[in-house]
Amino acid sequence: MKYFFLFMVLCLGLSSGLKGQSIKKRSISKPKIEKRVNCPAVDSSIYPFVFNTNQNSYFLPEGQWVYALNQPIDYINNEFLLYAPHNYNDPNISSFPAIIFLHGRGESGKNIDLVKRHGLPKFLQTSKNFKFIVISPQCPPKTFWNRTDRMHEFLVEMIKRFKIDPNKVYLTGISDGGSGTWIWAKDYPNDFAAIVPVSGACFSDIAFDIKSIPTWIFHGMKDNTVKIHEDSVLYKNLSSLGDVVRFTVFPKGGHDIWDKTYSNPELYSWLLKFKNQ
Repeated sequence: MKYFFLFMVLCLGLSSGLKGQSIKKRSISKPKIEKRVNCPAVDSSIYPFVFNTNQNSYFLPEGQWVYALNQPIDYINNEFLLYAPHNYNDPNISSFPAIIFLHGRGESGKNIDLVKRHGLPKFLQTSKNFKFIVISPQCPPKTFWNRTDRMHEFLVEMIKRFKIDPNKVYLTGISDGGSGTWIWAKDYPNDFAAIVPVSGACFSDIAFDIKSIPTWIFHGMKDNTVKIHEDSVLYKNLSSLGDVVRFTVFPKGGHDIWDKTYSNPELYSWLLKFKNQ
């Protein structure tokens, strides 16, 4: 019994000594760059960008993928869609024209896949040999494309990190994103070489603020969600100021006219006519 008691004391002493000893866990540092997530080829995986030091840019896979910012920007979700042309990694091409796409209210939230349901991201899922970089951010839940200071910050970050020609950046959006297109262009007219609001609306008195930006407006005559009236007045005001402006009205179109809009190859040829000086 005496030896058994000594044995128990010894075991307890060793146990308490181990409890007091700190065990270091090997920390895995996250790369301080963006990341590609939810790769369709390898489901639910995370891959860091490959940085090409010779080109001073990231190596990107062709097509539309989900990426994420390492440093968050308020009022914009970390994850965003980015489409890279097939020749993005060509060392002889230093930059590409880029389109920023703003989704509608129904695609706000925390699930970036919602953004693929409509508009330009939907078109890119089946399009081939598209010549533009296309970046589609997402609004958090219950927010709207009105924090143009943060949107501008997001654009600056995109130009810094990707092979984007800063003089050939174009803005488009659908529904609430169409309204956001008007607002962003008003607040930061030098950000874009041309804009394409689709089924959006804004106050007609912004015409003077955006008179230098080539604009192509798209709207459905039978749109009962966002009435065509404000876009019609904006078109007249921009035309009177001598701006480069076009207005396409779908006579039988309702609110959802984005498939017809973004499948039109003339739209992209028109955009490429313009660049910031």
